[in-house]
Amino acid sequence: MDWWRSHATVGTWPSDIKLLNLSNCNRFWERTIPHASAKTQKRFIATFIGYQDAVMQQTIDRREGRIRDINSYLDLRRDTSAMRPSLVLMEIGLDIPDEVISHPAIEVMFSTSADMVIINNVSSFSVEPNNI
Repeated sequence: MDWWRSHATVGTWPSDIKLLNLSNCNRFWERTIPHASAKTQKRFIATFIGYQDAVMQQTIDRREGRIRDINSYLDLRRDTSAMRPSLVLMEIGLDIPDEVISHPAIEVMFSTSADMVIINNVSSFSVEPNNI
């Protein structure tokens, strides 16, 4: 099954931008799906599509020269960090109910995890060789 072609929102993006090598995504998904519960699969799909959409928005912003205010930038950056789909993958082998995952405390942990990635990126920027 060509899951990515049937579920990804690629058709809503500008046609001149290619975001993913869909064959690699299909291979990843085919290896993952036997180990993930239906709930985990659903959450991964939703969070990965959110990640794709955020990366596409970032690409459009750059192309159009858009500079976001700090709050809008951080909201988008939390999604472009891919923390949500990465954290969903840790659910594999578990059958965590939706009401647990959607609990406000879990939502705060997801956001905080993404913020930690952003802080690390910002704090390490000036010490990375390509940025000096």
